Amino acid sequence: MLLEKSTLSSGGSGAAGAFLSPKICSNSSYTSFVNTAFNFSVKFYKENFSSTIRQNGILRILKSEKDKIKCKNPPKEIENVKFLKQNEIEFINKEIAPFGGYFFRDGAIIDSKKIIQNLTKDIEVKENSFAKKIKYQDEIYEICSYKAKGVIVCTGSDIDFKELEYINLKKTYGHRIDIKTDAKLPFHLHKNYSVSSSKNDTLHIGATHIPKYRYSEKEIKKELEKMIKEVSSYIDLKNFTIEKIHFGARSCSFDFFPVVGRVIDHKKTLKKYPYIKKGSKVPSSKYIYHNNLYIHTAHGARGFVLAPYTAWMIVEHIKNDTSLSEDISTERIFLRFARGKQLTIY
Repeated sequence: MLLEKSTLSSGGSGAAGAFLSPKICSNSSYTSFVNTAFNFSVKFYKENFSSTIRQNGILRILKSEKDKIKCKNPPKEIENVKFLKQNEIEFINKEIAPFGGYFFRDGAIIDSKKIIQNLTKDIEVKENSFAKKIKYQDEIYEICSYKAKGVIVCTGSDIDFKELEYINLKKTYGHRIDIKTDAKLPFHLHKNYSVSSSKNDTLHIGATHIPKYRYSEKEIKKELEKMIKEVSSYIDLKNFTIEKIHFGARSCSFDFFPVVGRVIDHKKTLKKYPYIKKGSKVPSSKYIYHNNLYIHTAHGARGFVLAPYTAWMIVEHIKNDTSLSEDISTERIFLRFARGKQLTIY
């Protein structure tokens, strides 16, 4: 059973541009994680929900000579990639790409609302179920009068449960514009903003904002003008009209990795091992966990790339007791909380 706070796709998920793109210009563990998830998720959508995906490839424009040097060797996880010089790039204004760009043939966009409808087709969904607290008694959880032996909390941009107060996530805001235009673009494009390929004379323009960005009518109008002006420098937006504006918040962790796994009883754990606060190491196997309570959240701006992969991981963890990567663990969040570190996202 799925308990939905409001209605399906009404928040950040429905507002997402839902671009499936790899990460380049970095050799970090996060880059490797994103690209592994990218390969997994593209395959997942193609094999299970082919009608929701448009795999026209995505062109990522390099922004500087420094970018060009950093991106000289694309991550090893990514296949079907080609570097294009400025004079090799077609269908867009070449002046925006003096340093060239990488074309990822497997890059895609999905219909976010349609994929969510398909994923929940055979699941009992209870919309407008605002869960204010989790009650646990006699090995049974009760939320919104529904009872279950196990719960996976898939929070969006808000965490309201006292059991999860140590998670301490922040919001990052997403903005998408659907426009009708005579302009034609045969592939997806990304520079400062993402632009979809053309379909039925429609383009989708997507943007992710820094966490300090807040919704207001004035700010939305200002941002809208900025997005249109910049995308007009990418391609000639002929006779365009704005069809719809989408806006929503996504949850994000301090290191951008998702938060996936068992929920730690942080109060009992710190009471038993108070010296954790001063930096002493205690094996996570000794932490006290809430029985059959899990979390799957903080996918940030890359939700449709990361979530299928991390969902598969947590299912395997619950069913077959497989281990979860430390990079996405609840333990890393707990330690940051226990040692009093503030959450900072740049």
